[in-house]
Amino acid sequence: MAGINKKTSHLFKTSVAFVLLVSLFALALAGCGETEQSSSAAETNSSASVSEAVSNSESSAAVYENASSADTSSEDSSLTESEIESNTESSEANDESSVPEEESSEADTTIEPEILGTGTKNDPFLMIPAEDKTVTTYNIPAGESQYYAIYRVGGTILTIENENVSVEYEGIPYIAKKGKVVVKIAYALASDAILFEICNEGESDEAFLLQFENPEGTMANPKSVENISDDNSVSIPAGNETGYHFKYIAEKDGTLRFYMTASVASLLSVTNNSTSANRTSEETEAEYVEIEVKAGDELIIVVGAQRDKRNNIPAVDITWNAVYA
Repeated sequence: MAGINKKTSHLFKTSVAFVLLVSLFALALAGCGETEQSSSAAETNSSASVSEAVSNSESSAAVYENASSADTSSEDSSLTESEIESNTESSEANDESSVPEEESSEADTTIEPEILGTGTKNDPFLMIPAEDKTVTTYNIPAGESQYYAIYRVGGTILTIENENVSVEYEGIPYIAKKGKVVVKIAYALASDAILFEICNEGESDEAFLLQFENPEGTMANPKSVENISDDNSVSIPAGNETGYHFKYIAEKDGTLRFYMTASVASLLSVTNNSTSANRTSEETEAEYVEIEVKAGDELIIVVGAQRDKRNNIPAVDITWNAVYA
C-alpha cells in the first residue's frame, strides 16, 4: 500500500507539473499575441498622434497668420488723420504727375493755316473764299505788291473798300475811286484760279479784305420778280454762256404760260424747284412755254441767246412775261 501510494503521489505530481508547463506555454503564446496587438495599436496611435500634431501645427500657423494680419490691419486702422491726409495728398500728387502734359495744362493749340505759294507772279498765293465770299490778303509791305490766284470767283464782282490799294486783273490796272476798287470778273469754272496782283499804295504795311459778290441775274443771285405779268427786259452781253436768271414765287395754283421776244434766236427755260419739273422753248412749237404750279412754288426762269452758226454767243435784248391760263 505504501508503495502504491508513493507511485500514485508521484504520478499526481508529474501530471500537475505537466499541466503547469502547458499552462505556462499557453500564457506565453497569449503574451506574444498581446504584445503584437499592443505594438500595432502603438503604431496606430503614433500615426494618429503625428497627423494630429501636423494638423495642430498647420492650425497654429493659420492662427498665427491671421493674428499677424489682424495686427497689421489694426496698425493700419490706427493711422492718424494727419497721416491719412498726407497719404491722400501724396496719392493725388502722383495721379497728377502721371497725367500727360497736354492734359494737365491747357496748351496753345492754335494752328496757323498753311500758306500755299510765295506771292510772286510765277508762284502766287493760292486762296479759296470763305463762306461769306471774302479773302483777306497777307500783310503787304508799303509800295509793294503780291500775287493771288483765287478759285470759285468766276463771274463775280470784286470790291475792295480801301483807298490805299490797287488791283491788276488780266493786264488792266484798277485804281481806288472814292475809297473803293471795283473789278468785274469774267465767267470761269469754279476749278479755274483767277490771278490778281494786289498792290499796297499806302505808306505802311497793310492787309486788305477782298469781297466777291455774285451779280444780280446769276445762278447764285437770281433777280426777284414781283408781278410776273409785267414785261421783264434784260440786255445780255455777248459770250454769256449761263444766261440771265429770274426768280418768282407762285401766287396761286394754276398753269402759267411764258411768252418771250428777243433780238436774236434765244432760249427760255422754266424750272419749278418744288417739283423739279422743267420746260423749255426748244421743246414746243407753240409761242409760249407752259408749266403747272401751286401757290408758294419757287420758279427759276432763265433767258439767253442761242449760239450762232459760228458757235458764238451773241449779245441779245430779251423781254418776257407770263400769265395764268
